[in-house]
Amino acid sequence: MNHDKYEYDWKKDELIVGKMRFRFKGLYTGKDGKKIFQYWNNELRKKKDVPFYFRERLRMRDKMKEPESKDVYRLRKCTVEPVIGNIKQNLGFREFLLRGLQGTKIEMNLVSIAHNLGKMWRMREGITA
Repeated sequence: MNHDKYEYDWKKDELIVGKMRFRFKGLYTGKDGKKIFQYWNNELRKKKDVPFYFRERLRMRDKMKEPESKDVYRLRKCTVEPVIGNIKQNLGFREFLLRGLQGTKIEMNLVSIAHNLGKMWRMREGITA
């Protein structure tokens, strides 16, 4: 889906395609399990299906038009994403086993400790006394 040709009216909850407006009709789950918003235009008697996170994608598109935003977003490469990648790929942590916010916090703390201990172990190898 090309998001450049779509706009969204936040106040009226309407999808704007060219000069035509589509009103929110409902939400359904596709065969693949993904949630989809459905918008309808009475004049054209047509519908438009858009992904569940469509509005967030449009907001990010608008944010990324600013040069400062691109610089801030670029920082993710060297701060958060490598850590998450290491935890998922190298430590094999892809899902939480405990339920609830408290349980997931405990589990994430344990995974973070494992990640940091690994970093400390690798740093220790560089130091020879």
